[in-house]
Amino acid sequence: MVRGVHMVSVKDCIRFGVRGVLALALGVGSLLAMTAVTAGPVGATSSLSWSIGASPNQAGSENHLSGISCVSSTVCTAVGYYNDDPVLQTLIESWNGTSWSIVASPNASASQDNYLNGVSCVSSTLCTAVGYYFNNTTSQTLIESWNGTSWLIVGSPDVPGYNNALNGVSCTSPTSCTAVGQYYNDSVDQTLIESWNGASWSVVASPNTSSTQYNSLNGVSCVSSTSCTAVGSAGGQTLIESWNGTSWSIVASPNVSGPDLNGVSCVSVTSCTAVGQYYNDYNGSVDQTLIESWNGASWSVVASPNTSS
Repeated sequence: MVRGVHMVSVKDCIRFGVRGVLALALGVGSLLAMTAVTAGPVGATSSLSWSIGASPNQAGSENHLSGISCVSSTVCTAVGYYNDDPVLQTLIESWNGTSWSIVASPNASASQDNYLNGVSCVSSTLCTAVGYYFNNTTSQTLIESWNGTSWLIVGSPDVPGYNNALNGVSCTSPTSCTAVGQYYNDSVDQTLIESWNGASWSVVASPNTSSTQYNSLNGVSCVSSTSCTAVGSAGGQTLIESWNGTSWSIVASPNVSGPDLNGVSCVSVTSCTAVGQYYNDYNGSVDQTLIESWNGASWSVVASPNTSS
């Protein structure tokens, strides 16, 4: 998820990827502190404003939230991790319409790092969270399920012998979820997609632009069991894939310098929006916002504001 950077190890690559998403989340957190949010060209402000909502933290030096899903204005779930020195453990918080509270969440290992990167809820009593954990030698997928009372770890497959991580998930019903991420093929990352049928998770074949360049998927959005869109990056270019109910295929997507797409939301088969960043060489080395839109026929870059060039 770090554009144009090839990590020396998969563990480093995954850590940078997660921290990239978390940096984006923390960036959103910073925006919440603004009383006037930039909504157009630099200098133009909106009359709307964000405010900071009090949220609890676990004791420790780090508390991070990476993903969120709301089924109503009074039911939201956020997931991430916290530092339970010397390891990282899962963190889940719940919104009841009045306040946020920490909900007990399991870990695959109490002595190794555990991360939750994304969550999707179809009701107040059914949520799915995804991420990964370390098992001393490699990273393995981690999927947890909420039944309205408690979070439980659900068995999830891994590509044998390699590092595996899940970054995003989208559920359209209790029997239909899709999770996306990447695995390591002993030289580079390749796309990883898993599917839930109501009874078990299975790996679904997913395409890559190249078997010798990194390919990763960071976010996914499904409008039905036969229509999903996943986004990420591949070899320093945007990567968008589409599910038609039978197979995944790569969809042509526009690029600017060093792009990466981190999240996507679809409201229908003809309307999706993907967000991320691209690398801007103007007067230095900085990332700038990147937004792309799907109209049912093609993806296009949509102009998006930045606080500074």
